[in-house]
Amino acid sequence: MFDVEFLSPADREFEALPENARNEILAAVRRLAAEGPTTATDAGFAVARAAGQVAVCQTDTYLEGIQVLLLVDEKLWDEGAKAAPGTEEAAVNRVVWPSDPASVRDARLNGAEISGLEQTIARELLDMGMAEVAALAVGFGGWVAICDLDANGTASVLRLLPLTDYTALVDDEESDMFMGLPTAVLDGISPTKH
Repeated sequence: MFDVEFLSPADREFEALPENARNEILAAVRRLAAEGPTTATDAGFAVARAAGQVAVCQTDTYLEGIQVLLLVDEKLWDEGAKAAPGTEEAAVNRVVWPSDPASVRDARLNGAEISGLEQTIARELLDMGMAEVAALAVGFGGWVAICDLDANGTASVLRLLPLTDYTALVDDEESDMFMGLPTAVLDGISPTKH
């Protein structure tokens, strides 16, 4: 039996559901964990559908179970995943970095690590299958990159945080959340247009 952990804010959303819906979601997430890498993306994210909800999950060889990062109403998930008529499918044509790269300097990433991070960001954004993504946290080593994707295929690295700082924000029950991200990591970041 796989351990299922619901991270904030998914934990609160899960608890607010009726018991039969919670049981269906747990069963679907456990099935997803049991089926292994065939259902997980290369980036470690996968989705389980049950009781009108989509559970966005993270599986990892270091975890003894599976973590649910987000619970999204199935209709909203499907609507968000559909590209508007006449637009292209999800694409990452380039990755741009912030004009003030202090956090990048602090990370002291070498060229190979930056390239690896950019490849991870592109892979995770493509795995989402959405032409535009407002905010996504991408883990890489001891760092978390907060990024977005616009309709032109430009992925922007909005902020780079130490994993410990990001984890502390996510674990703080008082943190306000936006799409599963602590709003503190998005403060002062204006929407990107390229």
